[in-house]
Amino acid sequence: MVVVLTLHGPFSRIQQDNAALRAVVADRPNVRLADWDAALAGTSGQLQPDGIHPSLTGSHLYAKTVRSAFAELSEARTGTKVVLTDLPMP
Repeated sequence: MVVVLTLHGPFSRIQQDNAALRAVVADRPNVRLADWDAALAGTSGQLQPDGIHPSLTGSHLYAKTVRSAFAELSEARTGTKVVLTDLPMP
């Protein structure tokens, strides 16, 4: 099982690169996309001032995004429902 993350940052190629990642993942049943870029949409305070790296709260969103993708992949591969509980913030 493989999870691929989308990219996020102040680079002109992000949309194009993320489209390529989505295309690569689309036909692979053992791969899921953790859409980090979409997870950040409409949020604030999730990134360091560089606009790339997660802040402390952003690291929890990042982990939640990856964790959800693995849960979705596990459900698809095993047929068993995965129940994720919220993890506490530090």
